[in-house]
Amino acid sequence: MDVGGFTVTHPFARVYHIRDVLGVYMTLLVGMERALLFDTGYGLFDVQSQMRAITPLPLTVVCSHHHHDHLLGARWFSEVFLPEGEIAGADRYVGGYQRQSVLTRAREGGIRLTPQERESYLAFPMPPLKPLGAQVFELGGLRVRVWPMPGHTRDSVGLWVEEERLLLTGDNFNPVVWLFLEDSATVEEYVSTMQNALYLPFAHVLCPHAGQPVKRRAVEDYTDGLRPEVFREAQPVDIPPYSRVATRACSPAEGYTFVFDNARADSGIRTQG
Repeated sequence: MDVGGFTVTHPFARVYHIRDVLGVYMTLLVGMERALLFDTGYGLFDVQSQMRAITPLPLTVVCSHHHHDHLLGARWFSEVFLPEGEIAGADRYVGGYQRQSVLTRAREGGIRLTPQERESYLAFPMPPLKPLGAQVFELGGLRVRVWPMPGHTRDSVGLWVEEERLLLTGDNFNPVVWLFLEDSATVEEYVSTMQNALYLPFAHVLCPHAGQPVKRRAVEDYTDGLRPEVFREAQPVDIPPYSRVATRACSPAEGYTFVFDNARADSGIRTQG
């Protein structure tokens, strides 16, 4: 079932969690009538062929947000849904600089590409990006609801897979969460996002930078740890190439790190120095 640089796991009956060659994950949901792919990875190798190795069903492609490690793999599809507020700024995250940085990382990681593959990666046109709203995708016995999750980016979304009691969070819940980029929401907005997600009766979460499902209790513990007193204890951390940002890191729960822009935090949260 693994095709050209992908590693496929099957954590739930109708769910496949797929790691691309550079380590980011995408999630395939397979109903009785249709399938849906959430995020597309870096796109170095043929994402669509990997999906077709799993299912021949008609496929809808949805990306959680416009950053290159989730959207560049859209190159392998004829159209992709992206949150409406993320479309206008997408070009700056999937252009030549990002593509060249991906190729550099691939080379440094020992991933071999032909000259033709490298040239194709630098030159491919993005497919049409269709605006994604608060909608529901019916896959046949599997209902997938778009769930707004402003945080890592202001307009990013997750997916609530009702029958599987599964929440796909995008980059809003990972072992390390970044909330210091130019297009990130505020800390206060992110805390509300995570608190609101707990109203969904999910049992597990899958995220794009971890291979195994996470149980609900871990998400509850993490969200409970998103408190002003925890933020005020955050320590400076240097994250190249973002050294100019006043990044602070704290641990809302064991095994999880939250990194935010101290200069953009509310006065009740901001650390000194």
